[in-house]
Amino acid sequence: MSEHDQREDYDDEPWKGRLAPKHFVRWPASAMWAFGLVQLLLSIVGLILLGLAVLERAVAGQDNAAGSWQSLFLSDDFLIILFVCVIGTTANLVVMRGAAGMGRFRRYSWAVAASVLLVLSVPFIYFAVFTVPLGIWALIVLCRRDVRARFGANARKQTSGAA
Repeated sequence: MSEHDQREDYDDEPWKGRLAPKHFVRWPASAMWAFGLVQLLLSIVGLILLGLAVLERAVAGQDNAAGSWQSLFLSDDFLIILFVCVIGTTANLVVMRGAAGMGRFRRYSWAVAASVLLVLSVPFIYFAVFTVPLGIWALIVLCRRDVRARFGANARKQTSGAA
């Protein structure tokens, strides 16, 4: 509160520059996109390795081809690895899309979803050392009033421009 004005919302120091929302969003959005890309590539490598393992097992068990294929695709290991790779690929596509939208102040809900997925560190838990703080940082930035206002302004601009 100023000694000149008793109001709380009064700006006592208008000469001090305020940082624009893009300065707060730039780094977390870029880092989120980069981690999403790395994890997406690792998920795709996992799918490729799973495919190679399937081929190797199929070639090794060609004497009983029908039973071999059925036991291969219904094994618990295969299904778990396939599930983790598919979930990882999907989650990291969401992270990359949300981070790209966050950097341009578009798709607020995607940006929040991407931040939450980073906090959950899906599916690569060993990246949690980096992704959990990054996701929390991104959520804090997304909760800022000026950042939300910028997302809202862009959304209104897009809807009025489309009409």
